[in-house]
Amino acid sequence: MSTRTVPESVAARRARIAALICEQVVSSQEDLGRLLADDGIVVTQATLSRDLDAIGAVKKADAGGGTRYRVPEQQKWDTSLPVGIQRCRGS
Repeated sequence: MSTRTVPESVAARRARIAALICEQVVSSQEDLGRLLADDGIVVTQATLSRDLDAIGAVKKADAGGGTRYRVPEQQKWDTSLPVGIQRCRGS
């Protein structure tokens, strides 16, 4: 089991959101809120919505016919995000 550090800034929280979207299928804000809560990050739905908008996350169809959030191409050059996020697959 890995130990995660709770982000202390808005930028760190947004980077964690982008990482979660890159690491796994996130189909809804509710799913994302639960994943963040599992990391000890509790945010309101309004804050989560603003964060998704700020990082440019978009909801797109996936291969299974459902939808999921994606981090757009612009994140590949966004140096405010960790290197692993800049290379997010499935964008």
